[in-house]
Amino acid sequence: METNFQNAATICIVGFTAVMVILSGYAIVITILNKLNTVFVAKKRLKESSDAVAIIKPQFDDEIVAVISAAITSIVGKNVIIKKISFLQPTNPSNAWNDLSKTVNFQSHNINIQKRRQFNEK
Repeated sequence: METNFQNAATICIVGFTAVMVILSGYAIVITILNKLNTVFVAKKRLKESSDAVAIIKPQFDDEIVAVISAAITSIVGKNVIIKKISFLQPTNPSNAWNDLSKTVNFQSHNINIQKRRQFNEK
């Protein structure tokens, strides 16, 4: 005849085993759903990118290059050679916090070009 302790141990072992099997099943289902979601998102992005009509490459006039060169020369204080000009990518509304953080970071450093020039001239 089994004792109460043996009954309790049997119930615990069976219960823990059942819980672990069920949790493992949930983990497998979640993994499969995650993989399916990744596949569907990739197909959706591929379809959206194939719907694009044309890719416009920027053309720079000599006037724009001259204005950019003059602006950089006035900031740096000496002649510069421009090797590459590229447009910044438009930001997504989801990156608004990121953009705000960068702005606050730049403002907190309080970088002043005029003070730096005076320090370098001494």
